[in-house]
Amino acid sequence: MLGCRVAARTVAIAGMLVGLVQPGVAAATLAPLTEHGVVDDMQPKVVPGRVVISWEPDTPTSVRAGVLSSLDLDVEERLGGLDADVVDVPSHAAEQIAAALEARPGVAVVEPDYVMSSTSNDPGYGQLWGLHAIGGIDAPGAWTTTKGRSDVIVAVIDTGIDITHPDLAGNIWRNPGEIAGNGIDDDRNGFVDDVHGWDFRNGDASVFDASEDSHGTHVAGTIAAVGDNGLGVVGVAPNVKIMPLKFLGSDGSGSSSHAAAAVAYARRMGATVINASWGGGGGSVLQQAIKDTPGAVLVAGAGNLGLDLDANQPQYPAAWADDAFGMPNVVSVASVTSSGAMSSFSNFGARTVDLGAPGSSILSTTPNGTYGNMSGTSMAAPHASGVAALAASVDRRLTGAQLVTVLKSGVRPLAALAGKTVTGGYLNAPGTVRAAGSLVQAAPTPTAPAPSRAPAPSTSTAPVPPSPVSPAPTGPQPYDGTGARTLDWACPGVLASGFVDVVLGTSHAPGVGCARTWGVFSGTADGRFGPKTDLRRGQLASVLVRGIEAATGRPLPTGSDHFVDDESSVHETAIDKLAGLGIVGGLSETRYGPSASVTRGQFASMLARTYQYLAGALPNGPDAFVDDAGTVHERSINGLAALGIVAGTGDRLYGPGSSLLRDQSATLVSRLLDALVEGGVAERPTT
Repeated sequence: MLGCRVAARTVAIAGMLVGLVQPGVAAATLAPLTEHGVVDDMQPKVVPGRVVISWEPDTPTSVRAGVLSSLDLDVEERLGGLDADVVDVPSHAAEQIAAALEARPGVAVVEPDYVMSSTSNDPGYGQLWGLHAIGGIDAPGAWTTTKGRSDVIVAVIDTGIDITHPDLAGNIWRNPGEIAGNGIDDDRNGFVDDVHGWDFRNGDASVFDASEDSHGTHVAGTIAAVGDNGLGVVGVAPNVKIMPLKFLGSDGSGSSSHAAAAVAYARRMGATVINASWGGGGGSVLQQAIKDTPGAVLVAGAGNLGLDLDANQPQYPAAWADDAFGMPNVVSVASVTSSGAMSSFSNFGARTVDLGAPGSSILSTTPNGTYGNMSGTSMAAPHASGVAALAASVDRRLTGAQLVTVLKSGVRPLAALAGKTVTGGYLNAPGTVRAAGSLVQAAPTPTAPAPSRAPAPSTSTAPVPPSPVSPAPTGPQPYDGTGARTLDWACPGVLASGFVDVVLGTSHAPGVGCARTWGVFSGTADGRFGPKTDLRRGQLASVLVRGIEAATGRPLPTGSDHFVDDESSVHETAIDKLAGLGIVGGLSETRYGPSASVTRGQFASMLARTYQYLAGALPNGPDAFVDDAGTVHERSINGLAALGIVAGTGDRLYGPGSSLLRDQSATLVSRLLDALVEGGVAERPTT
């Protein structure tokens, strides 16, 4: 039997299948779907001849290569952003090879590459009823507050999307760091010419392959078809952007490894909402990819088997919405008809399915400028994704778990869902937007002091009672958008640096002390920091790795060897980790320059990519400085300035070409950590 080692537990399922057992949740056989939602096998399907290997953190490249060569295996695909590889294996010997792999050093988990299938039924006929106030989610009731923001990105992991459709073209995401058609990975994220997303199934930048991409095109239209253009339909969130990430083919199926890689891409490139209108056997690599994306909500269709998922075999990723899995950024959605009944095909579950949404006879965009009706929980999920995008537009700081909370708290009761979903409720756009607004209002906000003025002369000799004094606000206050942020979120009360050469009371002492508290910066054995020495590019890589790992509580995956000039550097491992994530790039294709000084512009870009990796999209900040115009770092500098992370040298000057000193860099990294803690992405150290 092929087993899967997860938390020192091995689970075997008949044949080539591996299942994950969560404490308190029984192991189960999984039920994939055909293209039309018909159960054709109660066993989860796997991609023949492919096995996914998850490596232990920091396993050296040489050890991995030795493991594979010892079994004469070749890597078919390295999963970008994940510490995992897909390898080719002879189908007849898969179990024996998997067992041999599990016994090798550095191997964490071996599992099949599961087949994931779309959850759409045969097309139906109807009208665009799902958005209406009566019978639908009342999108117009939310539009009085917001129709979405262009910096809110919804990743549609599905088939491809017709990005030239007249009702979609204006809302297709564009990668700001990539130049179309030049054959170069301009933003160094590991994907060449990914201007509008990526096709993980075929390994290219073409996100639309004609009529086979009908499903994803339909899903995209429900989320964000352009409004007020006199054409066709309008999406739930008509002002947000759609990121096309293809992994399903013309048969409606794809692999869990490609789904995981797409989730990692969505996280890296700043998606706030991920729509998953598909399901299947899951797997630990996909599960971990979703766990590693706390800044986004993953909205999953519950599936079209008409089953109680609490009592039957789970379908992933929807089943991960169950609280037992500890994945608070996943929400699962059942399908409801225009009459308020649960769709006959829809799965349900009082523990595993969160809420219902319109899913029967949904009109939306289809390829080549056309429109059509489809039915399924595939159609219900994008309604919820659109509403989640509206909520994120109310406050960009909301985490994936918070978006799940407002989706669930904003529902309206529906009798057909009582006892069959977690909330017993139906997706409600204005209720969700109000819930998001309540979270914003609940956060303490700083109040500007009233302008002082001379007291008016009094004609009375009576004593004047003292004015009531409002209590001073307690706890850290949200960043108010002006100047540089304080460090009250990341390091309240930290004033001293902890180093003999950074004196208490100097401008960077709190920043150096905060960075030291988080374990990001260190000094010499005699207690010195070297505040006025240049920060080197190798040092920067180690600093950013420590910062990311401190913020997430998890080690970064070991990267492959990217450069030839860092072989003897103590920073080589950190450089390779960040290069694999697209956070750092080289001075040339083969040279990193670990001993070279870091410029203020370079540091801003690397810090911005770190923020995007951890928290999502960087704000499009206003033009803050006059001396960075036309530089490749301008957008990063402005985005970080909008967050209060970077500040200039005075007179609207930033100095992008000047070297960055160690005390300056410590302050900037500390401000980044402060923004992450305020945004709920990181928790400050307890000691």
